[in-house]
Amino acid sequence: MVIGDNRKYCVALVTVDLDEVERFARTQQLEVGDRTALVQHPKVVELIETEVQTVNQQLASYESIKYFRILDRDFAQETGELTPSLKVKRKVVTERFRNLIDQMYD
Repeated sequence: MVIGDNRKYCVALVTVDLDEVERFARTQQLEVGDRTALVQHPKVVELIETEVQTVNQQLASYESIKYFRILDRDFAQETGELTPSLKVKRKVVTERFRNLIDQMYD
């Protein structure tokens, strides 16, 4: 989810396919105990950063993502972050992850 409305720049909360990240970790021979630690591993962060930079190349400077944080889980209906039609409830996500968002703007 990209955040940037009425802000100086855009930031993003990124969710990943944890099965794919685990596969990537095995190919890179990364030793990580749990999924939460895995998404914070420097190699995984580097992989996501490369993808974000690739997307940023197609965007104007004011649209580009300056900072991001990788979440250790997907948004879900059960946690109230998605509607029944699987649209992100931006207000709920913004409130739930306010600390992470504020860190990116500090």
